[in-house]
Amino acid sequence: MSFKALALCMFFHMQDPQDLDIKKESIDIICKQSDNIIKFSELHNIKYEIVVSIIWNESRFQPDRISNHNACGLMQIIPRWSIGKYTCNELKNPIINIEEGVKLLSKWRDEFGRGSIEKGLCGLIVTGK
Repeated sequence: MSFKALALCMFFHMQDPQDLDIKKESIDIICKQSDNIIKFSELHNIKYEIVVSIIWNESRFQPDRISNHNACGLMQIIPRWSIGKYTCNELKNPIINIEEGVKLLSKWRDEFGRGSIEKGLCGLIVTGK
């Protein structure tokens, strides 16, 4: 486990799950996936803190979560927007979901934000993708 991944895991272990509105088991998931979060974030030049924030906001670290709009997995990816054309079942796999989610963030940053992740996310919201 990398130092960044260890720090991420330790941060969540030091929190009260109720304060974060997550299940205790979810902390184990984030710790198991922390190296993947760091790896894919660095590969696509996305801050890992943004990825963790999206995972927390979208799924509360529950890899099997499916929304009313058929968004799937940790980062709540809608299969038809998936770059790799994954199914919802495939997107429940945390490694696939994190990698695909970070790729999508990178695409939106470049397509809508012209290099700015903040503008890219705003453009995403405005277009409804």
